[in-house]
Amino acid sequence: MAVDSLRMSFERNRLNHAYLLEGPEGVGRVTLARALAARYLCHSPRDNDACGGCKSCVMLKGGSHPDYLELPREDNDLGIRHFVDRSGGDAPEHTPVLDFMRLRPMLQAGKVCVIPDAERMNDASANAFLKTLEEPPENSLIILTTSARDRVLGTIVSRCRRVGLAPLAEFELGAALVELKGIEPSQARLLAALSEGSLGIALQMNDGEMVENWNWLSDWLEREKTPVNMVRFAEEINNRLSVSKNARDRRVLAGRYFNLMALYVRRALRGGLSPRAGYRALLTLWQAGEELSANVRPELVVYNTVLDTLTAMRR
Repeated sequence: MAVDSLRMSFERNRLNHAYLLEGPEGVGRVTLARALAARYLCHSPRDNDACGGCKSCVMLKGGSHPDYLELPREDNDLGIRHFVDRSGGDAPEHTPVLDFMRLRPMLQAGKVCVIPDAERMNDASANAFLKTLEEPPENSLIILTTSARDRVLGTIVSRCRRVGLAPLAEFELGAALVELKGIEPSQARLLAALSEGSLGIALQMNDGEMVENWNWLSDWLEREKTPVNMVRFAEEINNRLSVSKNARDRRVLAGRYFNLMALYVRRALRGGLSPRAGYRALLTLWQAGEELSANVRPELVVYNTVLDTLTAMRR
């Protein structure tokens, strides 16, 4: 539905200057943003899709398009330095957004800026970006994505056309995994169920390690939630984190375990867990993600989150 709506906008030449693509993790927000950018910049579009062969498409695929900017996803926050050139400060590897938007297009179509996970913007960067979002340069397109719209500054949201992306039905995702990725049908059905219709999560879990992690985590969560078991579970996760010497890698790995725990809680809610307990557990896991983004020591976050989540589920 979202893709059809965007294609119709191109067909009628009624494209908005800024879009906010919102939906849960793994639903394809950034993939759609890149496809939209490719179509906008393409010199010879076909059936409202990028042709894939013109100079613009080739440069975009090669990561060398001069009129395309995508902010990195690995940064925990998008501070002012990502948007404004601050002489003497820590400069990002890419051109700051406001500088990029002020440049004239080097190719014929225009300019596109993609900001994944826009909830990472702080108040300073969001306010600095607001004027450009309100009055963008001619022939420019701004695309933001988010899985947490409530954490994006309201003035930013109000100046974008919102496009909601929903997970696929499990049977649709299972069929797509078989047809597009050649995954064995029974495995595809399992991945579709575990990922709750999210293609991105399904593909992550298909590497074998994620399925192993899910089975291991589910086994612990099915055990009696005694204080001793809860502490041991937290210690086991931290032992798994300890193989990574880099603190950022440990935060990423902790986040993956929290995502799997949230998936377990959502499935437990459908299986009879009380809404009150489920809400408290999911809120705890969401707050854990916030703490990881704030660079709190991941081992401490794991310890507190596991105990608080399992205590919530035990009530």
